[in-house]
Amino acid sequence: MSTNIIRLIALIALLVAMPARAWVTQPILDPAHPKEGEVVYVTFSSGYCDVFGDPTVAIEDRKVSLNLFSLMATDYEACIFPTFHERFPIGLFKAGQYIVQVNRTYVGDNGLETHSMGTLAMSVAVPSSLSIPALDLVSLFGMAALLVAVGIGQRRTDS
Repeated sequence: MSTNIIRLIALIALLVAMPARAWVTQPILDPAHPKEGEVVYVTFSSGYCDVFGDPTVAIEDRKVSLNLFSLMATDYEACIFPTFHERFPIGLFKAGQYIVQVNRTYVGDNGLETHSMGTLAMSVAVPSSLSIPALDLVSLFGMAALLVAVGIGQRRTDS
């Protein structure tokens, strides 16, 4: 084929192509680096041809499974769902390494189909700082006065 014919075919294909409306982003952990005792979420977005329902979470040892039931429109005209941004809680975790498997289940051509959306490595850290109570201004002056008094009393007993 000549180059002009290929260019003409490409131009025609470009002009009649329908824009892609269906999209689902890669799931991510939120927070990305959780600490022990923090609630961890899986976050992602989707649009137009997909909508997600309530999640089910299963935790076995160091493996976390998040399964989301979804509706998926396969016909362009049926892509009527709004853009979707959601955080699904998966739980609180002790310090350590975990694997988070995110799956979606939908009604496909052969009944219910489950497909992986992603496998995420999660490292939960021990909280890095301890909570130390702070003194208010009055308490700070009171403690300073107490230390001065003890210091003066100590000088008198040394003489």
